[in-house]
Amino acid sequence: MDTIKVAVRNENNEPTGILSIARDITEQQKLIDELEKFKRFAEYASEGFSIMTLKAETLYMNRSLQKMLLINQSVEHKNFLSYFPEDLHAQWHEQILPFLLLKGYWQGELAALRTDDSRFPTKETFFIIRDDKGQPMYIGKVMSDISEQKQVEASLQLAKEAAEDATRAKSRFLAHMSHEIRPPLNAVLGYSQLLMTDTQLSAQQHERMSSILNAGQRLLHLINDILDLSKIEAGALHFRQDYFDLRQELNEIIALMRTKAIAKGINLNHDIQLPAPAIIKSDRQKIGQIILNLLGNAIKFTHSGEVKLTVHLDSNSIFFTITDTGLGIAEQELQQLFAAFKQGKSGEESGGTGLGLVISKHIAESLGGKLTLDSKLGKGTRAHLHLPISIEYNAQLDNSPQIAHAKLTAESHCKVLVVEDDFASRDLLMNLLRDIGCEVIIATDGTEGLKQAISLAPDIIFTDIRMPNLSGTDMLKELRKTINKDDLPVVAVSASSLEHERTFYLGEGFHEFIGKPYQFHDIYAALKKFTKVKFVAEDNITENENTLENQRVCWRDKQKLLALEDQLGLLKSSFSNGDMNGSKKLFALQSAQTLGANAYQQIHNAIRQYDLVLAETFLDELLAEIGGALKSDSP
Repeated sequence: MDTIKVAVRNENNEPTGILSIARDITEQQKLIDELEKFKRFAEYASEGFSIMTLKAETLYMNRSLQKMLLINQSVEHKNFLSYFPEDLHAQWHEQILPFLLLKGYWQGELAALRTDDSRFPTKETFFIIRDDKGQPMYIGKVMSDISEQKQVEASLQLAKEAAEDATRAKSRFLAHMSHEIRPPLNAVLGYSQLLMTDTQLSAQQHERMSSILNAGQRLLHLINDILDLSKIEAGALHFRQDYFDLRQELNEIIALMRTKAIAKGINLNHDIQLPAPAIIKSDRQKIGQIILNLLGNAIKFTHSGEVKLTVHLDSNSIFFTITDTGLGIAEQELQQLFAAFKQGKSGEESGGTGLGLVISKHIAESLGGKLTLDSKLGKGTRAHLHLPISIEYNAQLDNSPQIAHAKLTAESHCKVLVVEDDFASRDLLMNLLRDIGCEVIIATDGTEGLKQAISLAPDIIFTDIRMPNLSGTDMLKELRKTINKDDLPVVAVSASSLEHERTFYLGEGFHEFIGKPYQFHDIYAALKKFTKVKFVAEDNITENENTLENQRVCWRDKQKLLALEDQLGLLKSSFSNGDMNGSKKLFALQSAQTLGANAYQQIHNAIRQYDLVLAETFLDELLAEIGGALKSDSP
């Protein structure tokens, strides 16, 4: 209570009593207590608080703000703009204050000015303080010194830029190394493919050339893994969108991996619940890369039992599960498997780069999907791949057979200009094109290639990109000044697979991009697409050159036919066992003359597609035909 006491006096001014007046001040005391709490809150807060008039005259400033600004004297009615650099005063009048009066608040970063004229970065919050009727009375401000935060951000930015510079330097290095490695590797793989077309090779020589080709392709896959990782880190991994039959792709992968499984004495089973055909639109090579990696890992770490691939549809997604009965993975190792160059104990013992899973995971996520693993030590592993891809039931595929070894038809003529500074790459492509039946012109750099293109009028140009004097890209630009794109197709054949992708080269005006080391069928496809020439497979040439009387000559001799039946029996057994290498070796002993052109081509194509089941079907038909021929000759 607030009490006032007054003496009551008579007319002689003598005290006769006391008058006491009391007033309840409970609410007033509560208000004072609240104000005291607010003052203590404001005074001891680490942020700076201040109150100012609408004309920016300072009415109150807490200790923290005074400390930030190095103030040691009264600040009442001092214009608060004096604590900010002059170059910010216009911003206050033209931007901050109008926004503040309109919205009721403003927040942002400003440079504050200490009394010693030094600047420091701050985070500012201004807000309007209103009366009971909602009319603006004052402006409140909260200031935080963010000097340390800015220093950390600057350090992080420098570290980020240094890391990006290092990544770019690594990418440039890998691009350079890719360009240096691929031409000699192109020679190894190219000459291997070229020599394997030689019909004079013995079965043993053919097998050895096949081993060289397989080893070179394995080296290429390792190089591509490293390059893919660099593309992922740089955010430059590109994907193609083409229609293909996923079911056929999976069957080819299973046929390819079955040989490895049989060699280890384990079963490779599958349950593919997809329509036939199962046409999808995506990146065939990238999806195949994931499945090959997962199946390869499962077979590598399984020493007994089975590996199984299960595939099924669910709404607009496809789910793949690879299950094995292998050693399993410890929980602490499982967490590291999706990190680059990280391997579990089993992986370190079995070899490998430690890149397969991390690349597969990034590819899956880039396709909008997900790749996960679950495993228990000693109880095997399951890999789960989910891809949000739908079956394209109305899409059509080009089912024309892929040409393995071919010649131009008699009525076809094609003049080809090869522009290449690397001798081995130039010689390889030149020999391939001449074997096909093309007329070949060669140039060793872009300058010479430009002259040849203008003077000799080739039908198509295959050119490298990086060359002395004039690059392939610059040669193309100069060429287009005199020859239109529709009149002369130009195909880029380059080892620069990291810096430039296929889309880049197409954007530069090339008709197609073929990366080194190239596959021969890519060259055939480019010729067929851009020059409209026609091919005939070598076995079909044999068929055309030989009359029906000259085919299957050995069938006329019963003993030779019985010997052929025995040989094909061994081949059938090899097919049944899934022995790809043995099957190739045994099949190399045969020809279109012994089996007949049609049967030979069917079995040959099935083996090339790694489909030994289909090859065995064609072989059964042939054996039935031989059995019929033998019975007809029996007495």
